[in-house]
Amino acid sequence: VERRYTLREFSRAESLAYLKASSVMQKIEEDEQQRLALMSKGHPLWLALSIYYMGQYGIPEEVEKLKIDPGQTPWPYQNGALHDAYLRRLVIPYREGDFWHEAVFRLGIVRRRVSKELWQQMMQDCPLPPDAPTWDAAWKKLLDFPWVRPRANEKYVTLQDALAEELARRIILPYRDFTKEQRVEMWQNAVADYDRQIDEQTANVARLEDPLDTTLAAMQSDEIQGELLEQILDLDTQKFEIFLLQTTRLYYQMLFDFETGTKEFIRLLDEANRQHQIRFVELLWAEMQRFLPGEYVFDPLEDVIKSEIERFKQWYLAHPEIQFEVITRISKYLYEIGQIEQSERLLNTLWAACEGNLEWEYHILLLRGNAKVRHPGHAKEAEADFEGALERTRSPQAPPELQRLEGKALSELGYYCRNMGDWQKAGNWYMDALRTAPLEALNEKAAIQSQYAYLQALRGVYQDAYDMVDSALEIRRVLGEPKEIGMALSVKGEVFRYERKFNLAMQAYQEAETIFAELNSWGWLGLLRQQMAICLFQAYRSDELLQDYADADTMLNEAKEIALNALDFCREYSRRSYPSALNRAGRILGVGFDEYDLSLEYLREGISEAKALADGWFWFANLIEYVELAYDVWIKLDDHNYLKKINAYQTEIEQVYQEYQFPDLRGRWQILQALLKAESALGMDEGDERVRLLDESLKHFAAGYPLIAHGHVGSHGAIALQSEFKKLENVLL
Repeated sequence: VERRYTLREFSRAESLAYLKASSVMQKIEEDEQQRLALMSKGHPLWLALSIYYMGQYGIPEEVEKLKIDPGQTPWPYQNGALHDAYLRRLVIPYREGDFWHEAVFRLGIVRRRVSKELWQQMMQDCPLPPDAPTWDAAWKKLLDFPWVRPRANEKYVTLQDALAEELARRIILPYRDFTKEQRVEMWQNAVADYDRQIDEQTANVARLEDPLDTTLAAMQSDEIQGELLEQILDLDTQKFEIFLLQTTRLYYQMLFDFETGTKEFIRLLDEANRQHQIRFVELLWAEMQRFLPGEYVFDPLEDVIKSEIERFKQWYLAHPEIQFEVITRISKYLYEIGQIEQSERLLNTLWAACEGNLEWEYHILLLRGNAKVRHPGHAKEAEADFEGALERTRSPQAPPELQRLEGKALSELGYYCRNMGDWQKAGNWYMDALRTAPLEALNEKAAIQSQYAYLQALRGVYQDAYDMVDSALEIRRVLGEPKEIGMALSVKGEVFRYERKFNLAMQAYQEAETIFAELNSWGWLGLLRQQMAICLFQAYRSDELLQDYADADTMLNEAKEIALNALDFCREYSRRSYPSALNRAGRILGVGFDEYDLSLEYLREGISEAKALADGWFWFANLIEYVELAYDVWIKLDDHNYLKKINAYQTEIEQVYQEYQFPDLRGRWQILQALLKAESALGMDEGDERVRLLDESLKHFAAGYPLIAHGHVGSHGAIALQSEFKKLENVLL
């Protein structure tokens, strides 16, 4: 359940209640309390600072100058000059340099998460105050300040943003700006401190992980509960703590060493992607956004580190090779999580910096093409980018390294055409890619073979599909690439499933499942499990009992369980696979269990998700599955509310019909329109309108059947002709 909260300042009554709760205010007249509340304008920070100031120095001069009747003054009070002077008064003590003001002042310079050890190191030159004679006592007192925010169970602190902004604008920059050397020394100390903490936390995680892995290896998944589950969750939390430490360390590194910091960002990002640590990628991108030109991340406008970030931006813009390394990595992450427009914007900016370098242009065009494919309404524009990338590899000026990428560009064109439904053109591109790929480029060859094998399975050319996927698997096994082996096994399972060899398909899926589970590749595991679920469901509907299953109902129930499990995995770890997971779950629940409304809700969400990702196949497929199920339920229950559900999506289906060429989906839409017109006609009395609708119905039937029988079987192609002809038979009878 999504909850939205609106944060606001305190009301007059709330501000007064806050002030009255402090012992400092007990000797202050009601009228003065009212004026203090007015001067604070209801901001919790200024209320807290007012109480602190009153305890140290008495009533601020600006409050005494406020000669008005508080009860007759509108809330919030507006007095720019006087209010500005009041805020300046509250932060003036931070110029003095006593221990506590200095502690807060230095947090205003460092700004990010500070550990107890780092804070102690920062304050070593300041004698401990009488009210905190030990560092433990001082840390405890620091945590009590309302404008100091504890983090991670009081292991770290940060300074409240509004106070940090005021300190920077009123104290640090005009009066107490540290020299460049002093600031760099503080940031270097922070990096060293975070290095120590990262080492300690990494060692701690290893101590917990090794025995836990041994325990888990000897157990079944359904035994993981109770204390063991708590250990797993605690370990996950501690791993996430390492990510936080690494990203905060990166922030400080970037402030004083631009090149080293940027290279560290690239290294960490590559490592996070290899380990499939999506949360870490999110944290890294959030940090880098603070530094990149044109990116908006909240930071106080007059922050003390603003000048360093501005210098970084100037350095970054002067180094196109750095821009290329950063943006080509992050743009792929952005379009994969659905932030298409941001990805395209970054790539267009990068193009302006890199134009003229053929190799850089090639990579930008491929990435931009992949982004456009995922951009609803812009998918057809991607073809020009993919063809542009191919042209770069064939340019007379292309260096040998770029010429060797021709096969990759051809493969991308094949993938694009496959996803647009132009399977004949896709096959031609894949054939060219295989002929062009260098003999020594085994990885590239295996990738093309896997993609081409899947296409051939869709087209019903099964022997070619087996030959290619087996060749790809052999290469992957020789190279020792477990993730890629799992991906090839997934494709092999799909080839078997399309040929309706369900036992062999399940064997391939199960082998891949073991690999992805060992790699903690949750996104791929989610995709694989939805494939397993639909395989079991199709076997059930074909009256084929698979090995290891006692009866058909057991097989159907497991299909449902696996489909819902896949839905959870894909929702959390693979947004790109989420529309297909919704499709599989919707089909199984609707047809297998008669859970019509839940099934339609899954398919409805699948339509929305696929549209947002411009996933043409599942956008179209979810629409067709939705209206087909709604039609069946309408006829079965004689409930016209389900007919309204069909009518609500007709315009969107026509839009997708024009953009994508998937023949069986287009055929199914033609047949559904035929059924709708026939139902409408048969509900009328004899007459010209009835004859006209029946004629149109027959035209839709005539247009739909050839599309469904378009030379392939797949999960709903020529094999479905018998059931589709049954629909025509029902109309005629």
